Amino acid sequence: PARLAAAGGDGAQLALQARLVDGLKTRDEMRELLIAKGAQDAQSRSFRQISSREYLAYLKDSGAPTALQPGVGVVVAEGEIVEGEAGPGRIGGDSLARLIRKAREDDAIKAVVLRVNSPGGSAFASEILRRELELTRQAGKPVVVSMGDVAASGGYWISMSSDAMLADAGTITGSIGVFGLLPTAEGLMDKLSLHTGGVTTAWLAGGYDPRRPLDPRLQAVIQAGVDNVYARFTTLAAQARKSTPGKIDTVAQGRIWTGAQAQARGLVDRLGSFDDAVAAAAQLAKLDAKGGEKPRVAYVERDISRKERLLASIADVMAPSLVQSLGLDALPAAVVEELTAVRELARHSAQGRWERSAAAHCLCGAP
Repeated sequence: PARLAAAGGDGAQLALQARLVDGLKTRDEMRELLIAKGAQDAQSRSFRQISSREYLAYLKDSGAPTALQPGVGVVVAEGEIVEGEAGPGRIGGDSLARLIRKAREDDAIKAVVLRVNSPGGSAFASEILRRELELTRQAGKPVVVSMGDVAASGGYWISMSSDAMLADAGTITGSIGVFGLLPTAEGLMDKLSLHTGGVTTAWLAGGYDPRRPLDPRLQAVIQAGVDNVYARFTTLAAQARKSTPGKIDTVAQGRIWTGAQAQARGLVDRLGSFDDAVAAAAQLAKLDAKGGEKPRVAYVERDISRKERLLASIADVMAPSLVQSLGLDALPAAVVEELTAVRELARHSAQGRWERSAAAHCLCGAP
């Protein structure tokens, strides 16, 4: 206070006296100084300048790919594969496809690494994602798959459209198989002495009623769909691994393998970490790394709106108490995930969407 009073209450003069600043100038004087010391821009009649955001975008140490310094985009596929949209912890066929498309259309991304940690799920959604990755390869951008703890069944399905598949030695993978599930409760109905009947316009109208035994004709329809999806699964796997459907069938049929076993059977290319996958993608894209530097890496994520950020912050506060009050915290996460797959199949069956009632799921989560 005493020093400020000695400067007559002038904070600017105090800063100058304390050598916190080099000089005091008005805005027009500062502008003339920058023109004199910098480079004049005749078009704007000012000095050449760049915003801090644009400057940071081109900084070498920022690590993110740019148009001048392209890099590798990482897309994370974590959790159960379901149709449509899905939030964190699950893989939505439509929502993850958009992220893959976003990476493909980004000129700063020259290769894509798909990090897979999934036991599978919907065969329909898995095919949507596999196709999106195939389009990425056709666009000239290499795709490398890095398998985490689990990349089985549908998780393996989405991994097939790649230029290289890397797995950890202990990764659970394979499980090339398909199943359909139509739960019925006729036994329970008998125990309760409850029975139902009715007349329909066609047998398929009442083909699936959980209160009755499954109609053999409907069972044949579902089985035909499962067989068709399995044939497509093995055919795509044979094309991806440069083999034949017959040879793939000998290691398929729902069998699971460790990463080391999968490599020995030709289901993955080699063993390696996530960093190895990034390096392989950079090499395939011919991204020059100078002086042993790692390639630039960007995680491709969905843009979150302000409204979503607000709702997420509220959920973080309310969700724990809500889960505890409902007793849901007593169920292991792995059990909840497996139940989700069964629920999705039952939902499609109840809606008569037989073509989507097949799942590629290894049911290999920890108990």
